[in-house]
Amino acid sequence: MTERQINRVYPIRTTRNKWKIPLFCYHKCSEECNTIIINNDYSDDSENENYIVINNPDYKNGKCSYSDKVKKTYIKLSVFDIDNPLGHKGPLYNSNQKVILDNSFIVFIYYPLSHVLEVTITTPSSNGFTLKELLYSISTLYKFIYSEEERTAVPQTYPLKKVCSSCGNKNLSEYIDEKVDNKCLDDHCCICYSSYEDLTNELDIELKEKNKTVKLKCNHIFHNDCIRKWLNKSCTCPICRSNIFECKNCDGSGIIYYNFTGIVIPVELRGGVLNRNQTFGVFGVHSHDLEDLIIENMYYDKTKKQLTMNINV
Repeated sequence: MTERQINRVYPIRTTRNKWKIPLFCYHKCSEECNTIIINNDYSDDSENENYIVINNPDYKNGKCSYSDKVKKTYIKLSVFDIDNPLGHKGPLYNSNQKVILDNSFIVFIYYPLSHVLEVTITTPSSNGFTLKELLYSISTLYKFIYSEEERTAVPQTYPLKKVCSSCGNKNLSEYIDEKVDNKCLDDHCCICYSSYEDLTNELDIELKEKNKTVKLKCNHIFHNDCIRKWLNKSCTCPICRSNIFECKNCDGSGIIYYNFTGIVIPVELRGGVLNRNQTFGVFGVHSHDLEDLIIENMYYDKTKKQLTMNINV
């Protein structure tokens, strides 16, 4: 985006009753600029995350084609510094621009609270709010909300689970019996649904090793390769669901269950669920930590003296 295009955005057209307060910054390159994420929705790979990452051909000598240009940005509310106002990729563009000429305004906070909060923000200045002053006010407000929420919430006991570290280096060969009676060869593997074959005369050693029949301690039989892949993801027999491994910490389940008592479950204890647990303090915060929240756009209505914000994660 060129400087000329930016000048169409600033200064704010205060002759109107409503206006958008966009966010831009000067792009400062980092190692992130060396890669490009491309949508890969057409992939047939079921384990693919629908995108691929490739090297950016425009990234040279530590810079990309956007270096020092003005780009659309967002602000992380938890770390905004009025003395060093930054966007996601660099210094905030035109941070001293007056964006609200009123000395006070109303803002409604919806997300991520359980009920709507109406707040009046006032400045001691007689000239309204600059962009950085406005962002600082919003950042300070959200920090207060989260602080008061944790101060007024009552500790709860949460049932949690974690992967058993003692089972992380298990030797599968200790739990797989390769001595199988040939009478099973008329059956089929319930994992791949292929029939068992007599591999006595098979010359391909790798193929023979993968497709030979083996059994677990519960006496259920599978292809060697199939059950090894299964047990790398699960601790139970795919037929009877009995625990295969022996462990005094988790009884062979691979999972340890325990309780945590507190207000907010620490990130390191959340496992695959990274969202913040709901708390029941004065604001009822849910879903996301303060560190997750970003602000992307703002809109001001001078007739109502009301600010509307896009808070996201």
